[in-house]
Amino acid sequence: MLDHLETDLNSFRQTLILQAFSTPLVVIHVAHPVYKILHSSMRMKHSILCLDDEIHNVDALERAFRKKYNVLKATNPKEALKLLDSHPVTVIISDQRMPVMTGVEFFEESIKTQPKAVRVLLTGYSDMQAIVDAINKGQIYHYVSKPWDPVDLETTIAQAVERYELGETIEKKNLELSEALEELKSLDNTKNQFMALINHELKTPLTSLLSFLELLKQSGLNDEQKIYVEKISRGADRLRQIVFDVMEFLQASTQMRDVHLKDVDLASALRNKLASLEQKTSAKGHIFQIDLSQAECVADEMILDAILTRLFDNMIIHSPEGSKLFVALSSSDTHALLTLKNPLAAENKTALERIFAPFTIQHPVLNHSKGLGLSLSLVKALCQLTGIEASADVSAKMFEVSLKIPKP
Repeated sequence: MLDHLETDLNSFRQTLILQAFSTPLVVIHVAHPVYKILHSSMRMKHSILCLDDEIHNVDALERAFRKKYNVLKATNPKEALKLLDSHPVTVIISDQRMPVMTGVEFFEESIKTQPKAVRVLLTGYSDMQAIVDAINKGQIYHYVSKPWDPVDLETTIAQAVERYELGETIEKKNLELSEALEELKSLDNTKNQFMALINHELKTPLTSLLSFLELLKQSGLNDEQKIYVEKISRGADRLRQIVFDVMEFLQASTQMRDVHLKDVDLASALRNKLASLEQKTSAKGHIFQIDLSQAECVADEMILDAILTRLFDNMIIHSPEGSKLFVALSSSDTHALLTLKNPLAAENKTALERIFAPFTIQHPVLNHSKGLGLSLSLVKALCQLTGIEASADVSAKMFEVSLKIPKP
């Protein structure tokens, strides 16, 4: 059977060479025995280095492994190190007791030129210290006692080769991940630069538009013209808010915004904010249920105000009309805990996973939605900028946001 396959293999090789210069390539199915033998023969063999001061041991190792691997032989460490300078190897097998240099010392030297090679120590002595040194200093993968069992040694070397291949695969994947990360960083930086540029280019004509709108309002307009100007003004204000939100998000997420931390009376800040929202709250028939304990915190007053404004606006806008909105403030030794709860029309756990992600809109984008979905992502960015821990949860059709704000 083997003679028959060998004849087929030689015939196939000759045919393939002729076909390469005369006719289209002959396709052989991967299950064909000739293909399997040819494919196996074309695979690159791993190289192993065998070092032992006794020549018959080196010859025995060569006989055991020459069918599967390219075997390099050496009978002294100097010769072996010279081979390692010019031949990449997968596995290094070395005896421990040698006249000039021990196996452990040789392994230490070999790391300088072949750091990735897997090392296997052969020892005929019960020298535990040598084994410990080999593991700690020579980065040994395994040790084998003399006289070795051929099957065990073959298994050990096969596993060493697998370990080498796994290391190569991991290194390749890490390199790919590193390159992908750098590419993502570059894309993210490009995105930020693009958004900053677009916002700058929008601000210039927008400023002119708003200025002339104010002048137009002060001129003599009839009732119909006033309606048109008012609609233009509302659209311009909305565009200005969008530009402001994007710029604020960019500054917060890239940590380019200045932060001025100071002691803040959080309960007082909450009362003032709620008082300023009475008109918006009444327009939707909402009622705030408030439970505020006295709590001092460390925060940037302007950033804290921006965070509270967006969180309360989110509660008011997205709650069904006539809802009860809950505000609670408590305190621990290290943090002030602010909890805000508002009812939802429907519970959506999936949406919760991206609730703080930028440009997340919780309803169809084409359904006349307003805003860019930046409100809560901006809250998250501002919180991270000032050391505030923000979290969200949905349960029993209630949306809850919690802020842990450091105390003085």
